[in-house]
Amino acid sequence: ASASGGSLPRTFSIVLQSSGAIIAGPQTDSVFAGLAANTYIVRVTDACGTISNSANLVVGDLTSTPTLSTTTALDCDGGSVLSGYGGGGSGGPYTYGLCTGTACNSFGTFSTASTFTIPSSGTYRVAVRDRCGLQTSSPDVVINIPTKAVITGVTKSNTCGATNITVAATNVPNTPYYSLDGGNFTTTIGSVPVGNHTIRVSNFNAGTFECASDAFAFTVSSTPSNPTGTSNVSICNGATASLTAACANSSVVWYNASLVAIPFTGSPYVTPNLTSPTTYNVRCEDGACRSGFVTVNVTINNPPTAQIIGTTNLSCSVTSVTRTASGGTSYQWSGPNSYSAKTAVATINSAGTYTVTVTGSNGCTATATTAV
Repeated sequence: ASASGGSLPRTFSIVLQSSGAIIAGPQTDSVFAGLAANTYIVRVTDACGTISNSANLVVGDLTSTPTLSTTTALDCDGGSVLSGYGGGGSGGPYTYGLCTGTACNSFGTFSTASTFTIPSSGTYRVAVRDRCGLQTSSPDVVINIPTKAVITGVTKSNTCGATNITVAATNVPNTPYYSLDGGNFTTTIGSVPVGNHTIRVSNFNAGTFECASDAFAFTVSSTPSNPTGTSNVSICNGATASLTAACANSSVVWYNASLVAIPFTGSPYVTPNLTSPTTYNVRCEDGACRSGFVTVNVTINNPPTAQIIGTTNLSCSVTSVTRTASGGTSYQWSGPNSYSAKTAVATINSAGTYTVTVTGSNGCTATATTAV
């Protein structure tokens, strides 16, 4: 040890750090020999009794190697962590190395990182070095990274409504245990009600649950009720029909009279132009779950036969003529100079072509024309 300042002469002592006891000195010589491995403080006292202590001084035992313990943490996502914990020897800082294989001894580069990520199953060793370079290695550490179960599918015993299910899974060589919707793992599942669900599976081996699968989502659909809001429709010959239906939580699907699906889903369905009575069928569908059919009939109304009676024309002496329409229940005339009349009999004062639209009792229309 060396010191400066203070009043001469100076004396030196060795103090045991753990207890504060002086185990050597005081002496004027600053050199101490034969100290056992431990942590010490050098104390210097000047002629006036002023005391100054050094920082902690660690004396290592170069004949004692460090100790080492290891821990392993396994990860169900396919990884593992191997950690080493050094102690003893000549003290830290400790550095660590890792090697692969049975009884391996090539540890590569040492660093202060004591935790190693293990990517695959195998045999490993961890080594530790103390500050003096003395090294200890662990026994072989055999790591078997667990394999997570994987669900590949769910089969339902019933297409629609509450059902039992069969779970197809891999990496489950022993007894499968199931967790429905986050519940406890059990060997049986039971009837699954209508709704959206998740299922997990775990391999149970020798009293231990191994890595469970990720949640597998599936849906149990209900049988839809028959569509509502349907009614038969009457149209005029050559017109289209607008057909309506409503389904709760399912799709409206239309079919023809032979129960062949029409490439249209929804409501309303507008038919092509029809010239003869036509039958349609509709039902509610949710995937493979389907209601019964409801039949919708489209009937055809024929237009009235529009006729115009009257042939007298205008002349110098005849300044007003009439034409009489028949065949319907209401009439609408049109002609030159914005002519308009809503009666069967039209009084005409100008030459030209006149058209009458005749509406029958079924709402269908027909037209006829006359020249004056």
